[in-house]
Amino acid sequence: MAKIKYKDIAKLINKSESTIKGYKLNNPELLDLLKLGSSCKINNITLNDLDILIQFKKIQKEQILSNTQVDSSSLLSRVNEILSLK
Repeated sequence: MAKIKYKDIAKLINKSESTIKGYKLNNPELLDLLKLGSSCKINNITLNDLDILIQFKKIQKEQILSNTQVDSSSLLSRVNEILSLK
């Protein structure tokens, strides 16, 4: 995965690199959101991809907490099942 740099974020949102650097002190929450969004954009991660990852993580956590053996194929099946219900 490509590491996001201030200049990458600046280019994506048509701002100067110094403006983005200023967010580190003045608006760190916005900078975090911009890093996340830029990372997704640069690495071609779609909203659907994020949804799948979130569902996968939830199911995996449930299985770990319930002491069930984590099986990748069943995890993927459950994620697909949940997403098809949306």
